[in-house]
Amino acid sequence: MRDVHQTLDDKFRIVEGFDPLKKVYALWLSSKLYLSSAQTECLLNRLPGLEWVYYQMAGYDHLDLEMFEKRGIMVSNNRDFSSRRVAEIAIALL
Repeated sequence: MRDVHQTLDDKFRIVEGFDPLKKVYALWLSSKLYLSSAQTECLLNRLPGLEWVYYQMAGYDHLDLEMFEKRGIMVSNNRDFSSRRVAEIAIALL
């Protein structure tokens, strides 16, 4: 079974001696990328300068917000970005 560090190293193409994540201050999480709590914690441990995370989805359902809050990392999403479009589609489907 692969450990969390190996999985992250593969996802982010991290090689020994070169870790570009150490200089990351903001992170954009795509709706296509799912990280477990263990993977998220491992990633945050490798991002000592991280100050802000933008999550592309409307909800925070599977994000451990306490983990971000304890580290002083601001988390935001596109809460109102598509609300009008969703409402229009809902009405059209009725």
